[in-house]
Amino acid sequence: MQQLTAILCIALFLLFIARTVAGDEYPYRQDSQSQTKAAGAATMEELLAQVRTDFEGHILKVELENETDNTSWIYEVKVLNDDGSVAEIEYDAYTLQVLNVEQGSSWRQWSDEDD
Repeated sequence: MQQLTAILCIALFLLFIARTVAGDEYPYRQDSQSQTKAAGAATMEELLAQVRTDFEGHILKVELENETDNTSWIYEVKVLNDDGSVAEIEYDAYTLQVLNVEQGSSWRQWSDEDD
């Protein structure tokens, strides 16, 4: 249990550092923001504010995905819950409506899948 707590603390610290470092000096971030805004989609900042309103926990990962019909975009967000489980939430990129929520995978299962 202590090892899991230590790993989670380190992971959260690294996420905090990465977010601090990934400011506006990265042009790809500005490009993706301007593209989503030009397409009428919500920006990353708007999405993060909505996720924080809708769910408790720590945001681990955000992806913007184009659906197969090429007309709709979806934000996929992974949130670490207080109990250690990871929720995967899908938001409509235009309206920020929650489309789907999957609960249940543990932090360890999720982190092993990404390796």
